[in-house]
Formats: sequence, C-alpha cells, structure tokens
Amino acid sequence: MRLPNIPALLQIFLLVWTGQEVKSANILMSGLVGKGSHFLSLVPIGKRLVRQGHNVTCLIMDEYKERADDPELKKYFNFEIYKNTDPHYTTKEYFQFVSELAFNENGGLRSFGKMMYLTKELLRKSCLFVLEDKEMMKRLEKMDAIVSDVSWLCSSVIKLYLKKHANTDIRIILNVPNTPNAMILDLAGSPVNPAYQPSTMSGLTSNMTFIERTINTISTAVFRSFGNQMGSYFMSFAEQF
Repeated sequence: MRLPNIPALLQIFLLVWTGQEVKSANILMSGLVGKGSHFLSLVPIGKRLVRQGHNVTCLIMDEYKERADDPELKKYFNFEIYKNTDPHYTTKEYFQFVSELAFNENGGLRSFGKMMYLTKELLRKSCLFVLEDKEMMKRLEKMDAIVSDVSWLCSSVIKLYLKKHANTDIRIILNVPNTPNAMILDLAGSPVNPAYQPSTMSGLTSNMTFIERTINTISTAVFRSFGNQMGSYFMSFAEQF
C-alpha cells in the first residue's frame, strides 16, 4: 500500500507542534536509610532520571555514608546524609535480624512480631532524625519531587514540612518493589479482598483453600493494623514539626 505524501512544510509544523519542552528537575530519592533491597531497587530508577537530564540526590543515614563514596553511585547522584542522633539506637539490628529471618524456617509469630517492632522503630526514628536536621531540611527546599520507597512514609511528612515552612509544592512518586499489601491498596482507594488477594510475604496464590483464606485474612488484618500504627506516628510528626 502506497503511503500518502506529506509536504515537508507540514511535517516541520507537526514536529514543532507536537514537540514538548522538558525541564530538568531536582529530585530527592529515598529508599529507607540507604541499605537493603528497598534502596537498591531505586538505584536504576535514579540512574535513568539522571540520563534524562534530572539532578538526583540520595537521602541516606550516616550509618551508611559509605554509599556516598561508591564510585558507581558518585557518577550519578548527589547525597544528603542525616545523622543518627540516638546513641542507644542502630538500624543494623534490623537488617541483621531480617537477614537471619530469611534463612530461618522456624520463624513463627514471635519472630514476625519482633520484625514488626524493629521495622516500626526504623521508620519512626529515621524520620525523626531527618526532621531534626534543620539545615538539611532547609537545603531540601530546592527539590521539585521526591521518589521514595512506599514503605518509608516519612517522604509525605517531608512534603508537609516543606509546604508548611517554605510553601513549596513537592510531588511524591512512590516505588512499590513488592506485591502491594493491603495498606498500600487501601491508600490507593482499591481495598483488597483477602479471600482472593494473597497477603504480602504469604507465599500464597489466588487459588487458596478455606484454611489458607482464613490465614490470609488474619495476615491482611495484621498488616492493616501495622499500617494504622505507623500512620499515627507520622501524623504526630506532622503536628510536631
């Protein structure tokens, strides 16, 4: 089939008319404290943004400040490093426990409860350390957007803080590196049905037995409860700062 000839002048007009101007943006990228799969899953996204002309800054805790000296990461990213100001706390206990749990076949409810506690402390304290660093928060006023791991709810608090103190309007883009859990889907306005949708880390499929559906429903309720707990912590930060 012969294609119709399009006049050169019309081609130029269409090219100019459909062309879009893309401006580079200052983007803050945060994957928890700078360690683990939640951080590493953001690295390819950040590299792609840099290749497209954006300026990307990684937000990490000083316990993992060696990231800023990584030759590969230094080629792409700037770094903002906040300090752990609690001498009695370290995030390394969390990552050590998670690593051991991954290879432990006898985890059980006690191990799950400890993991939830350590996760809660990591999320709560890391956000507190960020908000207490007033000089760094001042520097973050120049950011246009935040690309964050969905589990690190502090990104929303940072947005509220900068809106309150600097009247900035920062956009948030959340990365979900795992199967969306009930808390995430609830926030997205798409409530999950635990009789069909497997809970995060359950290892189940949608083809569940009655017992599996019962277990899945309980697991979903636990994650929802955990999400509500974390939400209350971060709301208190929003009011405090």
